[in-house]
Amino acid sequence: MKKFLVFGLVIAVFFVACDLASESIEKRADIELVYMNPMALVTYETDTLHYGEIEKTGFIAMNSVDATIIKFVWEYYDANDVLFFGPFETHIYLKVPGRLNRGDECECDTTYILKIPLPIDTVRSYALGNGIYDAYCTFRFIARDDYGWDSRDTVEANFGFHVTPSK
Repeated sequence: MKKFLVFGLVIAVFFVACDLASESIEKRADIELVYMNPMALVTYETDTLHYGEIEKTGFIAMNSVDATIIKFVWEYYDANDVLFFGPFETHIYLKVPGRLNRGDECECDTTYILKIPLPIDTVRSYALGNGIYDAYCTFRFIARDDYGWDSRDTVEANFGFHVTPSK
């Protein structure tokens, strides 16, 4: 009876060890966009502002894998989902640390990109030329893991534009 009990205990420990090992080996980069300020911009037909900006964009890791945002791709679409500007790539190097388990709690740091400039002259000229006054910019933030496994994750976000025509 003792042999079966010891054998069962060994199997249980082996199963738990394999489960923990596979979790640490098989996890892929997984980031999430958690903050973007502002989410949209209103401009006017007679506005002389050439660029708007996203003041702050925040990311967290959804698992324990450290990741690096290596680039973001951005492109402009009108309200009918017609691409009218882009796509463009901006290469960056932004570390997103993985979550840390501290007992029952999970800690994560928010990593920020500050002041992303967005050209709005293009939006204004397209809106006034086509009579479509709403548009959006789609961002795809692409991250890779920091462990050399070449796993990638993509986070997509939209930033809105509204052009108010003069009457």
